[in-house]
Amino acid sequence: MKRTISYIFLFIILFLPLTLSQSDYKIELSGGRVTFALENTLLPYWDTGWSFGISGSKKLSKGIELTSSFSLQNFNFQKDFVKFPPSVDPPGSHREISGGENSNVFNFTLGLRLLTSGRKITTFFSLVGGLQYIKQGKVFITYNIINYSKLRSTSSTYVFNNNRNHLMGIGSFGVGLSVNIIAKINLITEAKLVSTFKDFTTYSILSAGIQYSL
Repeated sequence: MKRTISYIFLFIILFLPLTLSQSDYKIELSGGRVTFALENTLLPYWDTGWSFGISGSKKLSKGIELTSSFSLQNFNFQKDFVKFPPSVDPPGSHREISGGENSNVFNFTLGLRLLTSGRKITTFFSLVGGLQYIKQGKVFITYNIINYSKLRSTSSTYVFNNNRNHLMGIGSFGVGLSVNIIAKINLITEAKLVSTFKDFTTYSILSAGIQYSL
């Protein structure tokens, strides 16, 4: 799995310098908030988090750009989301969630942007596809057992979930706005709806960043 991710990242890195040698090239750094996370299916114990990404785009024609991007998303662990399955604990025992790790999601995408240009403001629609790798964080459960005969207690901590990771295809549709600030620097905002091809889960990303034209 790690080798697959390395190959994908290498492809993204190689694609960016290739387009850098061309004209009409832009690079972007953006960050934002992830909402309606994968909590119902792939990440049941995690909630809304943040996203950070780097993108490159190459103008193919007056109204079309080819884009390539890599983004990292972080989903916050929520203790209250963890529900124990029904069971009967032995007398004197008690279990509780003692902690958990955040989950990370890596997106690698290629796609197109359709532009409607103005003098200072450019609106666009994006349509992209690619791969998503989910690194699910661990959730820890602690058992406290009271030995009444010896009047003492012991505790043991275990991993509650099986720490599953996922690699799957994704697609997204977005709308955005680019506003020229000075010279070759633009402020860019975008709202994207991302859909996974596994369990057909959808969530949205609202982001803002800086775009630089080379």
